[in-house]
Amino acid sequence: MGRQRGIFVAILGPDGAGKSTLARGLLEAAPPWCASVQYQHVRPRLFGRRDEPDAHPHAHGRPGRFRTICKLGYLWLDCGFGYLLVTRPALARGTLCVSDRCFHDLLVDPLRYRCAPLRLLPRLLARLLPLPDLLLVLDAPQATVLARKVELAPAEVERQRTAYRALASALPCGRVLDAAQPAETVLDEAVHCIAGLLAARTTGERTRLPASSDDRAARATTRALRGAILHGGLRRVRAPRPRR
Repeated sequence: MGRQRGIFVAILGPDGAGKSTLARGLLEAAPPWCASVQYQHVRPRLFGRRDEPDAHPHAHGRPGRFRTICKLGYLWLDCGFGYLLVTRPALARGTLCVSDRCFHDLLVDPLRYRCAPLRLLPRLLARLLPLPDLLLVLDAPQATVLARKVELAPAEVERQRTAYRALASALPCGRVLDAAQPAETVLDEAVHCIAGLLAARTTGERTRLPASSDDRAARATTRALRGAILHGGLRRVRAPRPRR
């Protein structure tokens, strides 16, 4: 298949956190970064049937166990084979692949997918799927989320916030962004994370997400990377050494 040159970014967070806005911003800002862009909502839809937005994702009652197992299997097969047949070839071509939610979202909000909250099976299936290169969790105070989109009860919003943050901490590709900031600032921090990944690949260092966009060395890496991409590609980029 060849060495991966693109980046697979998944975005998670409660409704109202700004996932669609960030995804749109990344796709619009992509030309300087990658050869092309590709968007998906949750899964590649290899088996068809587009997932339409649900204004009341928790209003359908609790699904049965058998239906849940069937739905989990369907989503897992679509995500797994979709990655092999759609996402991975796109990454090999240098594509920025952006996913608004992904299979791991089931671990936090199974009812959204008409699944009962099983404990072990979703975690096992998630472990068998390739992780995205970068999993961005958008987190904002409960009042901010509810002011943007009133779809969930306040207690459920708070539960999801806690669960999403825990998921980001448990995964090596996880990064929590403060979604209470202006959309432009959130986008800049997401681009900063992508720049860190690209710089690490270029220098042959172990991939490490920048701790903060306020870090001086990380900001310097981002500036150098942006300039190099605009003037001849990634191959000659070197990350600036941190000042002692």
